[in-house]
Amino acid sequence: MARAARKAGGGVTDAARQRQAEQLFCASLIDACPRCGFEPPRSASREELEEHVQACTDKRKHAAHKAAVQAAEAKKGRKEEKEEAQAEAQNLATWQFLGGDDSQAWLLTDTQVKKQC
Repeated sequence: MARAARKAGGGVTDAARQRQAEQLFCASLIDACPRCGFEPPRSASREELEEHVQACTDKRKHAAHKAAVQAAEAKKGRKEEKEEAQAEAQNLATWQFLGGDDSQAWLLTDTQVKKQC
């Protein structure tokens, strides 16, 4: 049960997530530094990446990178909401095109059934 909670992200703290991201950066599995967003050349060695993480202490760069990441996540969320609304509209239009009677109500989502009632 604890393992499932960890996998779902329920029990992982932000500090643990940050440490893991730093380890992945040092192993060249993440392209940009999780603290400041610095993207090293592909030829950078593990030692160079570890040195960067240890020396990465500029609070302004950290705050700017965090703001950029949050803005990107917000933009992604808005895009997903628009795509979901488009899918809802398309689903309703399909139902209406097929006649829109009760025998085809299984085509509707829960939200659309509530609106139709």
